[in-house]
Amino acid sequence: MNEELTYIGIDNGISGALAFYKPAKQMLVTMPMPIIKAKSGKGFKSEYDIPQILSIIRNFSFIRMAILEKAQSFPGQGVSSMFTIGKNFGIMLGILTALQLPHQIIHPRRWQKRMFEDIPHKDTKAASILVASRLFPSHDFRATEKSKVLHHGCSDAALMAYYSYLSHEKDQIK
Repeated sequence: MNEELTYIGIDNGISGALAFYKPAKQMLVTMPMPIIKAKSGKGFKSEYDIPQILSIIRNFSFIRMAILEKAQSFPGQGVSSMFTIGKNFGIMLGILTALQLPHQIIHPRRWQKRMFEDIPHKDTKAASILVASRLFPSHDFRATEKSKVLHHGCSDAALMAYYSYLSHEKDQIK
């Protein structure tokens, strides 16, 4: 197996995260989604820091597969919120396509079904943190060193990267 082979998981929300998993080295890197505060009509709003996202992804070579979580709206969300979800999904899909990275769009239920097997998961955020912490016990899933709580976006992205690895390991040359 190529020691540099990398799998990416992307929780594409503004409060989401990026994860990079190198199975040969058992190395996991997670980070909250890079964002900037952009001026809007009503003050400031959070938007993707696209140059930073590009820079981070380009730092990893031999990308075998990136998993991008399918964007979805929920009942009761406003039009503006749904538009932002779709816009951010499109930006991330554009980044992966422009970088010519192999990628799949996966519905959350699909990766969660496999990763949460035998785990009660009515609260998918808590289940994500539990499973990710068990798979990567030495990894710190906080957004920053000062954070007091674990970042479910980082755990989701880590589980998507690991799901990608599990889904494609049969294709790897040992």
